[in-house]
Amino acid sequence: MKHFTPTLASLALAAALLIGCEQNTVTFPIPVPATARIVNVTTDVDTLTVIVDYTTTVKIPHGEVSPPISISSGRPAPFVLMEGDEMLRRDTLYYTFGSGSSLALYTKGTKTNTVEFLRAVPDTGVNTTNGLAYIRFSHMATERPDGEPYVDLRLEPKDSVVLSGMEPGKTKQFSIAPGSYAFTAMQEGTSTPVASLSTRQYEAGVLYTIYLYFENATTFADPTLKIFDNKNP
Repeated sequence: MKHFTPTLASLALAAALLIGCEQNTVTFPIPVPATARIVNVTTDVDTLTVIVDYTTTVKIPHGEVSPPISISSGRPAPFVLMEGDEMLRRDTLYYTFGSGSSLALYTKGTKTNTVEFLRAVPDTGVNTTNGLAYIRFSHMATERPDGEPYVDLRLEPKDSVVLSGMEPGKTKQFSIAPGSYAFTAMQEGTSTPVASLSTRQYEAGVLYTIYLYFENATTFADPTLKIFDNKNP
């Protein structure tokens, strides 16, 4: 009976093949869940129900923002939009979030037409080491039939315009020194106030999102400023 004895050459070949296999192995990183807040600035949905990824349900009163929602990243995540038991869309919305990303989703439209996310605004990009506070202003007072107002954003007590000619549906960001401030949205190029946000403290390294919307969206009246930040859930 013959026995097979591996030679040095055959052993070297096997080792080379094994090393080659190991070098060609691709390891994919595990995506970090994303985070999103949903803002209900629809025209006529008093309480917006959103089912996220078929696992999380949030109810958002008109003009309010949801708490941070953890969402799977790296693949399309479904969003079902409802008012009570009524579907607001025929189709499901799908968004793919980057690993570890953070977004604010503004939900616009009317329940008799289409409700959708008007804008997805990144809730990141803050330098936490330069000693500044960050302000992100989102102009969501949109869809007014007689013309949507362009606004300037004024900072008090410095009495200075920090953003001018803000177009409805747009978002801009700037930084300020930490301190106590009030903000007023003015009609573009005038001293006529549209809405005000009372004085509060702004801390270094925190991103504050201020958004303008119509409190009474069915009549496009009572423009209102509200705020949330990325520090407190």
